[in-house]
Amino acid sequence: MLEFELTEDYIELIKLLKVLQIAENGAMAKTLVENGEVVRNGEPESRKRAKIRKGEVIKVLGQTIKVILSGVNTFQAFLLSLPDNILSIPR
Repeated sequence: MLEFELTEDYIELIKLLKVLQIAENGAMAKTLVENGEVVRNGEPESRKRAKIRKGEVIKVLGQTIKVILSGVNTFQAFLLSLPDNILSIPR
């Protein structure tokens, strides 16, 4: 399994395929998506510019990619996933 460290809120699917060198170029990345070769979280993904976010799992050409948040440990990721007001203290 490959892990991709996300440094932004998201990465577009075709860009992810190019960055990880699964696709040699943008045309190949688009073709993989158009031909139904990409599965996102267990479902076929047909949107070339789908916004891939942390925690998602992509499968393509026998490769599995897990998208993780860069520089954040599991506990920090948990805290970041909570609603903004969950940690506020009532007065």
